[in-house]
Amino acid sequence: MLPLAFEYFLFAFLASFVLFCDGQDQTGFINIDCGLEPDVRSYTEKFTGLNFISDQTFADTGERK
Repeated sequence: MLPLAFEYFLFAFLASFVLFCDGQDQTGFINIDCGLEPDVRSYTEKFTGLNFISDQTFADTGERK
């Protein structure tokens, strides 16, 4: 049996490796930001690098807030 501290370290290492390898590939996904101002069509979120588009082409009712 491994020492408990080593087991925690191993778990943390493997968990961080899985998160690191997950990546940010957006192929096939649409990120929609509901409520964008009419003159803003899309933007890229700086922290995650995800591209967002307005819901204007998907909905014709509702309120911007």
